[in-house]
Amino acid sequence: MRRSQLITNFIIMIVCFILDSSIAYFLPYNLTKLGVTFIPSLGLMMFILLCKTLQDRYERFFFATICGFYYAITYTNSMLIFILIYTVIAFARTYVVYEEPLSLMTYMLFAAIVLGFKEIVIYFFLRTIQMTYLSMRMYVLLRFLPTVLINLLFAPVIYLTYNWFEFEVKPNEFDKRELI
Repeated sequence: MRRSQLITNFIIMIVCFILDSSIAYFLPYNLTKLGVTFIPSLGLMMFILLCKTLQDRYERFFFATICGFYYAITYTNSMLIFILIYTVIAFARTYVVYEEPLSLMTYMLFAAIVLGFKEIVIYFFLRTIQMTYLSMRMYVLLRFLPTVLINLLFAPVIYLTYNWFEFEVKPNEFDKRELI
């Protein structure tokens, strides 16, 4: 287990979460939630790439749990669904999309899928606890599409930043085996 890599990943994630907060702070606040809403997800997109830099799969899930917990406590007042979302992403990167390094197009496609998955899960969670009364159509138009599209504009910057760090990613043979 390379503890220095885990610490490096946590530092990078903290910086990404700070950038998310900074971007959100300078956006106009939508009090009524009836206008277009954009949720910056730079940390989530960087997490997709950083997840495979950890050799041990248990370390990946620990990293996912801590990142999800931090996101849940900091941004959503303990909506712990984000621990599940980050863990599902770590699972997908470990057992489904284990190709490394990802090309820019593969990364952008995976990021779009992850952002869409996150927004759909959040919508159904908000509908379940009756925190939103927006129809699915309005939610897609006012939050889902702006969030996914604007974050995809940031995706090449995240990808190039990740490649700038030149992480050494060694394939782990266990990751390529099927789950039992």
